[in-house]
Amino acid sequence: MHKYCRDLAQALNDAGYMAVSKDEEKQYPWKEGLEISFSMELVKERMWKPILEALEGMRSTEEQNTVMVGEVFEELNRIMADKGIHVPWPSEETMAEEQR
Repeated sequence: MHKYCRDLAQALNDAGYMAVSKDEEKQYPWKEGLEISFSMELVKERMWKPILEALEGMRSTEEQNTVMVGEVFEELNRIMADKGIHVPWPSEETMAEEQR
């Protein structure tokens, strides 16, 4: 799941999408609408977990099982496809290729 979130963050950044900061406690000179690049953590917190909660009623990724992971992926993949972005689920083969 973390690999997928990292790959999706990269795809969103490559497509020119930016995340808007939700950190209201910090003071920035440009506070309103601060745009930041996507990261694995942002994708997990702002995309994966809300879908997990909507589908399964839980926010903790530690509690999800492989069926839930598949359901969240399918839903998130559908949403991203509507924006023209497709990131396949990482396979053992693609992960081994990246380690070489």
